Amino acid sequence: MRARSEMNACFFNPSRSEWESVADHEANFHMVVDDYIAACESLGGVPEKPASGKLMLRVAPGVHAAALKAAARRGISLDKWAEEVLGVASRRSATARTPQANPDRSRRPAHAGPRSSRAA
Repeated sequence: MRARSEMNACFFNPSRSEWESVADHEANFHMVVDDYIAACESLGGVPEKPASGKLMLRVAPGVHAAALKAAARRGISLDKWAEEVLGVASRRSATARTPQANPDRSRRPAHAGPRSSRAA
């Protein structure tokens, strides 16, 4: 249970340009979270949970050794190297175009050479 002085404490909320009690602020926080969860449910989505920042990976020993060497060449820890590489890859993935569900198989990529006349 909170001490009485903590429950009656006030602070200035610059986003609303007014003073709020801790209890009011906590109530508003819970209301916003409840609204977020309800919105996710009504849209058929799942609320996102915050990531802890801890990631355990199992990789082939050769990949591990190569990553250690790459980090050492940069003079940074393996954790920092992996964070940078994963950050770049995740941003690239987020902006990549999603492939079509049913691509038109009659169209060939521009880089493909002429079709062979031999039957496969």
